[in-house]
Amino acid sequence: MSQPLQPLRLALARQRYAGFGGAERMVTSALTRLRAEEGVDITIIARTWPVGALGGARLIRCNPLHIGRTMRDVGFARSAARLFPGFDLVQAHERVPGAQIFRAGSGVHAEWLHQLARQRGQRDASQLAAGRYHRAVLALEAEMLSHPAMRAIIANSDMVAADLARHHPACAPMIRVIWNGIDLDRFCPPARLERRSEARRSMRLDASHRAVALLGSDWQRKGAACLIAALARLPERVVLLLAGKESRPARFRDQASQLGVADRIRWIGATDDAMGVLAAADCLALPSIYDQCPSSSIEALACGLPVILSTQCGTRALVDEGCTGFTVDAHDHTAWPDALAKALDLPAGAADAARESVRHLSLERMVESWVALYRALMAGRER
Repeated sequence: MSQPLQPLRLALARQRYAGFGGAERMVTSALTRLRAEEGVDITIIARTWPVGALGGARLIRCNPLHIGRTMRDVGFARSAARLFPGFDLVQAHERVPGAQIFRAGSGVHAEWLHQLARQRGQRDASQLAAGRYHRAVLALEAEMLSHPAMRAIIANSDMVAADLARHHPACAPMIRVIWNGIDLDRFCPPARLERRSEARRSMRLDASHRAVALLGSDWQRKGAACLIAALARLPERVVLLLAGKESRPARFRDQASQLGVADRIRWIGATDDAMGVLAAADCLALPSIYDQCPSSSIEALACGLPVILSTQCGTRALVDEGCTGFTVDAHDHTAWPDALAKALDLPAGAADAARESVRHLSLERMVESWVALYRALMAGRER
């Protein structure tokens, strides 16, 4: 057994804890394990972070005054970087030049703009990239990846690794693929089945209903509009569970009303009970425009649920087409109703295959991979 990483002083830079989502659950669990099992001295540099989600880490508040999102992101990056010299390693979960490790949890901004332009029917992303905010984010990303302090870039899926290498070829040697991990004991078929009856009753679902779940914040990026449109072309017994934080839900309610499917949607909104949603569902669907490694898709597979994912979703690599689910281009809205119908008709035996497809993505494996990277970087520094 290897020696603990003591007295490694590790800082994690992230603006805030969003509170609802798989990424937040994953980071909190990882922090707890890093401290308990490796003895790592962890500090979080953030604007705001709830005490209950610190996992025993210390918090340094870095909350410079800002007006608007451009000043917010650039101001945090510059202020946080001034705190880095006090640590052995800094793992940034934001675009903060000066960190040694960048966990590209938001993927590559240029690729996000490309997919957003496709959704809006634009020929290319140049018009979007010319906007003040996007110019600032692209500049921060380029500065960070080319900064002399940068030593490793964590991509949480093969898709993100490919995007990084394509848009920033010079950083390719530093890319390490470390998939997100989940609690496989918590997300499992027995736990889902145990809660199924109560969860479906609470969501007003009877035995005839077939429930498709979307679980994730920012419904525009997750493709909620695509699912609402698909719902209108599916039998009335099919309902949609919309769960996750969304700042502008009215536009989706308006769309559902116009299509006459508002009463077939359960507007769950922000929730910290992912299992409750998965227990009520018969499949999970993410027509995401650009989704690096959504934990909800891994959690659903771990629970034995089939998934329908966009080809712009990093976890598409986990899907055994026609067995554990289907993959569809996020921008091909005409193909989604058929894929959803097929997923809802998959045989019950698909549950075992779904579970098996993510058995290697434990939280323990992810933390071990992070620790192995820290050891390698520290050993290289000490030579």
